[in-house]
Amino acid sequence: MFFWFLGCGFQLVRVVFQSRGIDYRVLAVGLTLPVSEVLLGRVVVAHTLAFAVAALVAVAVLARGRRLAARRWVALPIGLMVHLLLDGTWARPELFWWPLRGSVWHELPPESDRPVWMAVAMELVGLVALVSFVRSQGRREREAAR
Repeated sequence: MFFWFLGCGFQLVRVVFQSRGIDYRVLAVGLTLPVSEVLLGRVVVAHTLAFAVAALVAVAVLARGRRLAARRWVALPIGLMVHLLLDGTWARPELFWWPLRGSVWHELPPESDRPVWMAVAMELVGLVALVSFVRSQGRREREAAR
């Protein structure tokens, strides 16, 4: 699953934050980084709240005193947290609350639990959302140029 996270994540962040300062390239990394665990066949830590919070702390420390860098890189932990929301990771407490609620080293990522038809449907919804997002961004840039 790729387009589900990009399309729905971009739309969600656009609607919630309503900010032109978000770097959608960095957001895309945050939205798709946990998907890389599917290639490993098990969850390591990217599907946990602890990982997203650690990324937020790292951005806060590394970008301290540099406002533009902070504004760009805060999109990474935002993307990680939105991924957890869109993936339904919060419904698996032993995974979401790791290391407080147990071990995640042998679990499959939530993306792999879905039936194929549902994954295909979610990808199509994500693709439509991504196309809609790209079109709305182009419209916004044309309006700003006027």
